[in-house]
Amino acid sequence: MKYPLKFRELLEIELKDIDAPDYAWITYAVCGMTPEACGWQGWILESLFKHTGGPTPAGAFDKLLPVDNPDQRCPRCRQRLFRTSATIRFVPSLDQTPAHGKPGVDYGVSSLEYD
Repeated sequence: MKYPLKFRELLEIELKDIDAPDYAWITYAVCGMTPEACGWQGWILESLFKHTGGPTPAGAFDKLLPVDNPDQRCPRCRQRLFRTSATIRFVPSLDQTPAHGKPGVDYGVSSLEYD
């Protein structure tokens, strides 16, 4: 498969190229706020932060990083989720060995070719 050349810089990002989070908050959420809600329940990514070493321009001490579900909608029916008080802070492990297997051994890796 060939990828669009205009996205080369995006597709070739490595960990050293971005602000990696120093910690994350996850929250147990439920879909039960309206009569149309489906009753889904599970963990959602609440927020990611990068330590700044001091106050940010907004006065916070850590930088809020972008996450994949900013409107926090149900993955099944797209209704708004209710975030419960069950929340946990996670800090990355020093051992960053992938748990999903090894590239090229447990799954295929395509070469990056561009149009």
